[in-house]
Amino acid sequence: MRWLAAAFLLLTTGIVCAAVSAAVSTAVSNPVSTAINVTDDSGTVITLSKPAVRIISMAPHTTELLFAAGASKAIVGVSAFSDFPAEAKRIASVCS
Repeated sequence: MRWLAAAFLLLTTGIVCAAVSAAVSTAVSNPVSTAINVTDDSGTVITLSKPAVRIISMAPHTTELLFAAGASKAIVGVSAFSDFPAEAKRIASVCS
């Protein structure tokens, strides 16, 4: 029974990573020009004239997930502790 649960989890993770990879690739190569409004927790409204296509990863686990999802081309900054995969070490460190 455990192997079935593990297989399901692995399959689900693969499907999610593939979907995220396709979405990020499309967003980076074909950015939409529609404005985006986001309200943060303090109630401040942030308006972007077009969707963001560059990513700054603030935690090592996020960097690993972005690489796994195929979004490495969109990453422009990482935390000082982002060291996996090896390519992450070549991206500018923006926080510690």
